[in-house]
Formats: sequence, C-alpha cells, structure tokens
Amino acid sequence: MKMILSILVGVQIIASPIYAEEVNNIDKDLAIESMYCLEELDNTAQLQPHFKYYHELIIEKHRPDLLEEWKQVDRDREAIDKKIREYNKEKRDDVYEGISNNWYTKHAIVQQQFLSAVKERESEKIKISLSHLLSLKKSWNIEMKEALKE
Repeated sequence: MKMILSILVGVQIIASPIYAEEVNNIDKDLAIESMYCLEELDNTAQLQPHFKYYHELIIEKHRPDLLEEWKQVDRDREAIDKKIREYNKEKRDDVYEGISNNWYTKHAIVQQQFLSAVKERESEKIKISLSHLLSLKKSWNIEMKEALKE
C-alpha cells in the first residue's frame, strides 16, 4: 500500500512554474521517500518499458519537438545506470547520496504538477510539465555524473 501511495505521489506532474515557497512547503522526507519508492519501481525490469513508452506517447502527442532530446537523455541515464550497477551496494548507495535534496524536492513538485495536468487532460499544462520533466532528467544525469567522479 505504501508503494502504491508513493507511486501516486510520485507520478509525474507539472502545471505552473516552480516557486520557492512551494519548495519550502514540501515535506522533504516524504518527497525523498516517494522518490526512492518510485525509483525502485521505475528500475524494475518489468515496468521500466511501460514508463518509457508512456512518456514517449505523451511527448509525441503534446511536445513532439522534445522527443529526440528526451530519448537522448534516457540513453545517457541508461549508461549512467549501467555504471552504477557495476558497483557494490555500499558504493551504489554513496553514489545515490550524491543527488541533492533540492533535486528530490523539485522532483516531487514536478511530478505532482504533471499528475494534475494529466488528470485534468490540460494540454498546455502537460506541455509545460514535459519541458520541466526533461530539465529535471537532465539535472539528474548531471548530478549523477558528478557523483560518479567522486
């Protein structure tokens, strides 16, 4: 049940620009916990193709101009994940600790906004959300590359 709730909290959403007061009002522990649960779910071999396909479909419909860049960012992430899987559990945990709390907080906000936009079937909000999601994915890749260097 906790994982289902985390999925619902973590499902990607965005409707408006991220404001500092929104970031400060998010329970950071909940945001990080939700992200870890979503990461565990997202990284399962059975569900990852479904998430990727869903994102590609929604991008094709609402922001086809982002599709190739989205795919490239995904390929970069896959390469990063491959490197991380080569490490033992302790080293993997250290690498994941390299992701800032700020990233997890932004992730929770962006996911929530995207979920709202999708629930409302609001095309303009979905378009904005996809752009924010892409930026978030890029920043994850950058932070992970930095963490791998340490």
